[in-house]
Amino acid sequence: MGMFKKVKHDVEAPVVEASAPALVWGMPSRCPACSKPGYLDRVDLVDKVMYQHCPWCMTGWETTEAEILAARSVHARR
Repeated sequence: MGMFKKVKHDVEAPVVEASAPALVWGMPSRCPACSKPGYLDRVDLVDKVMYQHCPWCMTGWETTEAEILAARSVHARR
Protein backbone atom coordinates (compact mmCIF):
# COMPACT_ATOMS: atom_id res chain seq x y z
CA MET A 1 0.00 0.00 0.00
CA GLY A 2 1.87 3.01 -1.25
CA MET A 3 -1.03 5.39 -0.65
CA PHE A 4 0.37 7.01 2.43
CA LYS A 5 3.89 8.27 2.24
CA LYS A 6 5.92 9.87 4.96
CA VAL A 7 6.89 13.37 3.99
CA LYS A 8 10.06 14.81 5.45
CA HIS A 9 9.93 18.49 6.24
CA ASP A 10 13.20 20.31 6.69
CA VAL A 11 12.33 22.55 9.59
CA GLU A 12 15.00 24.36 11.53
CA ALA A 13 14.78 24.39 15.29
CA PRO A 14 14.06 27.82 16.74
CA VAL A 15 16.99 29.69 18.22
CA VAL A 16 16.60 29.87 21.97
CA GLU A 17 18.47 32.44 24.00
CA ALA A 18 20.80 30.98 26.63
CA SER A 19 19.50 33.30 29.36
CA ALA A 20 16.56 32.41 31.57
CA PRO A 21 13.13 33.05 30.08
CA ALA A 22 11.45 36.25 31.18
CA LEU A 23 8.94 35.91 33.98
CA VAL A 24 5.54 37.38 33.13
CA TRP A 25 2.85 38.11 35.70
CA GLY A 26 -0.15 35.85 35.10
CA MET A 27 1.71 33.41 32.84
CA PRO A 28 3.19 30.05 33.87
CA SER A 29 6.93 29.80 34.32
CA ARG A 30 9.44 26.95 34.24
CA CYS A 31 9.67 24.49 37.12
CA PRO A 32 12.48 25.37 39.55
CA ALA A 33 13.22 21.65 40.06
CA CYS A 34 13.25 20.18 36.54
CA SER A 35 13.02 23.26 34.24
CA LYS A 36 10.01 21.90 32.33
CA PRO A 37 6.99 24.14 31.67
CA GLY A 38 4.87 24.72 34.73
CA TYR A 39 1.09 24.91 35.13
CA LEU A 40 -0.50 28.03 36.57
CA ASP A 41 -3.09 26.91 39.13
CA ARG A 42 -4.37 30.26 40.31
CA VAL A 43 -3.49 33.92 40.73
CA ASP A 44 -4.19 35.68 44.03
CA LEU A 45 -4.92 39.25 42.96
CA VAL A 46 -5.10 40.57 46.54
CA ASP A 47 -1.74 39.27 47.77
CA LYS A 48 -0.26 39.27 44.22
CA VAL A 49 0.93 35.64 44.30
CA MET A 50 0.86 33.06 41.48
CA TYR A 51 0.48 29.42 42.55
CA GLN A 52 1.99 26.92 40.11
CA HIS A 53 2.89 23.25 39.88
CA CYS A 54 4.86 21.02 37.53
CA PRO A 55 2.84 18.22 35.90
CA TRP A 56 6.04 16.18 35.34
CA CYS A 57 7.70 16.16 38.77
CA MET A 58 4.72 17.46 40.84
CA THR A 59 6.74 20.26 42.45
CA GLY A 60 4.65 23.19 43.64
CA TRP A 61 5.87 26.78 43.95
CA GLU A 62 4.68 30.33 44.45
CA THR A 63 5.86 33.43 42.66
CA THR A 64 5.09 36.94 43.85
CA GLU A 65 4.72 39.97 41.63
CA ALA A 66 7.60 41.59 43.53
CA GLU A 67 9.90 38.69 42.57
CA ILE A 68 8.98 39.13 38.91
CA LEU A 69 9.63 42.87 39.01
CA ALA A 70 12.98 42.29 40.74
CA ALA A 71 13.99 39.70 38.13
CA ARG A 72 13.08 42.10 35.33
CA SER A 73 15.14 44.92 36.82
CA VAL A 74 18.19 42.64 37.19
CA HIS A 75 17.74 41.37 33.62
CA ALA A 76 17.36 44.94 32.30
CA ARG A 77 20.67 46.03 33.90
CA ARG A 78 22.63 43.39 31.97
